[in-house]
Amino acid sequence: MMCFMPSAQASRRSSKRRILIMPLRGLFAEQPVRVWRGYEHSIQNGKIRLPAEPAGEDDPYPGRFLNQHKKVPEFCRVLKHAGLLRWIRLLMEREPKPLQTIASHKGSQQGVHSDSIHMTTYPLGYLSAAWIACEDIHAGSGPLVFYPGSHRLPFIFSKDVGISEADFRRDGYRSYQEKYEPHILRVIEEHGLEPRYFQARKNNPLNSSPSASPPTKRRPLTPSASPMHSPKPAFPINW
Repeated sequence: MMCFMPSAQASRRSSKRRILIMPLRGLFAEQPVRVWRGYEHSIQNGKIRLPAEPAGEDDPYPGRFLNQHKKVPEFCRVLKHAGLLRWIRLLMEREPKPLQTIASHKGSQQGVHSDSIHMTTYPLGYLSAAWIACEDIHAGSGPLVFYPGSHRLPFIFSKDVGISEADFRRDGYRSYQEKYEPHILRVIEEHGLEPRYFQARKNNPLNSSPSASPPTKRRPLTPSASPMHSPKPAFPINW
């Protein structure tokens, strides 16, 4: 399954501004599972050290790791997968540039959000992320939640909810949790948006563009990998 939201520019040109959902079963076959085994091997031999980041007292799983493709070359096969890049090129109408990867043994436990609060591009609307489950996800394992129709809403950045750079340096993600996440919930309620749930099958990617993507909540209890791409000549902005 591949879920794509048009860029902000494309959304403004379209009267319907629909979410396009396309089945892409078999795009990766067994490749992510083999790559994940390489990732686990790098953890076991000490090449990668994961933070604890417990979600609760009974959480046995480690935290996420950023840009593991720099330490596990096999991950570049996913980040630069020809089939994935072909779909991003077609849907974004730009040449994609592989940017970042994140690997996780569990969900990030983040509240409802759009990735544009964490990273975006200049010009706006050209960051694409592919979320790939390494196991089947069912209703009881915490599927990804998304809100159709929210892709029509404007970008919401830190400044829009009163988070300054000084706030973030001092409080870290606490300011994000106290100001941004409640704001997003209010916006969802004000616009009467209803949640949908993405129950991914193993190795099937969900692709989204934060420019127009619905706010999501990531709470899967299964391993996942997320390659991100920024089309040329746009460049990413962190913060």
